[in-house]
Amino acid sequence: HKRIASNDRGDHHLNQFAPFVTVSHRIGENFTISPAIRLDWREKMGSELVPQVNVSYRKAQWQFRASAGKTIRDADFTERYNNYAKALVTGGNVGNPNLKAETSFSYEAGADWFLNQYLKISGTYFQRLQKDLIDYTATAYAEMPRKDNLTTNGTFALAKNIAKVNATGFEMDFQMIKPLSARQHLYLNAGLTYLNSESSDIAPSFYISSHAKLLTNFSAIYRLNKFSVSLNGLYKSRKKNEAKAIEATITKDYFLLNAKAEYAWIENRLAVFAQIDNVFSTQYSDLLGSKMPGIWAMGGVRFQWTKM
Repeated sequence: HKRIASNDRGDHHLNQFAPFVTVSHRIGENFTISPAIRLDWREKMGSELVPQVNVSYRKAQWQFRASAGKTIRDADFTERYNNYAKALVTGGNVGNPNLKAETSFSYEAGADWFLNQYLKISGTYFQRLQKDLIDYTATAYAEMPRKDNLTTNGTFALAKNIAKVNATGFEMDFQMIKPLSARQHLYLNAGLTYLNSESSDIAPSFYISSHAKLLTNFSAIYRLNKFSVSLNGLYKSRKKNEAKAIEATITKDYFLLNAKAEYAWIENRLAVFAQIDNVFSTQYSDLLGSKMPGIWAMGGVRFQWTKM
């Protein structure tokens, strides 16, 4: 039972029920198959079966894997009722209570190559075929389905179902855990993801036009006994977007670097740390009109409770 009481979205509730069964079965020494099925019922949406299956084959230094399945997502309270309970709305995202649940069929195939006990390289191709995708689209006042609290000269983005959206991409991952000595260890991770989305709607929607086409990331951790220092970075490249009315811009690409140092003791259960995020104070936004913070620092104490 979900319920919301909001001065912006109003008071609403929703019942849902979703039993599921999953099975994992090994065939021989190398092959594993894991089918699953879920019955999803929600008010105003009805019932729908959601099947999925995962398979894996491991031989020597290689592991081949694939998965396919259906997914379903109903609109949340924000997508249905955002800005509904305000006295006056001059602009921004507006909910739509008539949204249908979005559905998709996804599949992927990939392989992992274990070069040795320290190094693994992975590659995956994937595709997601979506129907009735929920997204926000710029909509004129005259075309808004409900105008009760909207100004006639406002700039609005209405939550809509987009007929079809197909997303295709691939990703590569590199992982290495390397002991340098009995006291020193080096952990390296790097990844690259390419994603391309095609929509049946002519008008650009909010999230589809904002997501990154190319994303790379890395992390490096050096550990010496109880002391560790780490770096992690992220690079995004996507289509530039701007809204002159609110002086907002989504830059074509940006790079972020974060750093952290930590000292731990009592078998790594207690530690003190210092952390700096966005080291170069990069100015960026992931969503139009929502600026992310520049450089900021923090420090603290971490305690991990472990039952012996």
